Amino acid sequence: MSIDAAIIVPTYQDWNALQRCLDCLAEQSVEAHRIEIIVSNNNPDEEPPEGFALPANARWVWQPKAGSYAARNAALAEVRAPVVCFTDADCRPAPDWVARALALLEAEPQLDRIGGAIVLTPGGERWSVPELYDRLFNLRQARYVARGYAATANLIVRRAVFDEVGPFDASLFSSGDKEWNRRAGKAGFSLLYAGTVRVRHAARDSFAEHAAKRARVAKGRLRMRAAGGQANARPRTLFKYLLPSPGAVLRIVFCRGPSLAQRLSLLSFDYRLRRHEHDVTRTLLEQGLDGSRHR
Repeated sequence: MSIDAAIIVPTYQDWNALQRCLDCLAEQSVEAHRIEIIVSNNNPDEEPPEGFALPANARWVWQPKAGSYAARNAALAEVRAPVVCFTDADCRPAPDWVARALALLEAEPQLDRIGGAIVLTPGGERWSVPELYDRLFNLRQARYVARGYAATANLIVRRAVFDEVGPFDASLFSSGDKEWNRRAGKAGFSLLYAGTVRVRHAARDSFAEHAAKRARVAKGRLRMRAAGGQANARPRTLFKYLLPSPGAVLRIVFCRGPSLAQRLSLLSFDYRLRRHEHDVTRTLLEQGLDGSRHR
């Protein structure tokens, strides 16, 4: 029987999260023989722990080159299915995730790419300040799609699009989804936000996790600017971090739900992240962009 969709999951030293993700993929409402799961391990020196359970319709790809986009490319090279579904090891796809995506693509023959909903969830009953910040500012898929791209935490693409546009830029450690989707958009391939095609994603619950993400994004942004010939990025890039972001302040002040104390904590949290991003960006500009992994 032919395979209708391939699911690509990159992973790096996160076995517990990956197991939970694969458990969700094993419970998809689409029959297992219609989908294949390709897990691209970005740390090939480490074997899965004892007791790790790979679904019967899943297999490994080993990618020694650092970076999640390199890992996705390694898996993509193995795909023969007409539809490719991307998610991350720390995501929990809904049981009807693949089914809804395939139904939408069948109903809309001219649709090439789907940016599905990414629902952030707290670790406990109450949202911590770092989790609230994540919910306010990150993985806002509907906003991303309106701007022409979609996060690979929940991206579904017809395989033929990659044949024309090419794979992800493996030199990027962040923003590779934005760069690839914008290439696809320029080539004329359509993109739609689908709120019913859902995955859950645990909200980041510490400053360290947010700081690591900021470092990756900063590096990805600088690489994209360098590729675009923006040689004057240094003064403009650094100066904006000296003051709080007006947009972030307005969003925190006028968002619904958080208490006054939480809003004040969110403002402080945002400014700490901006200063961290300033330091990271300055270091990258002074020392150059190498291939190191920022986590």
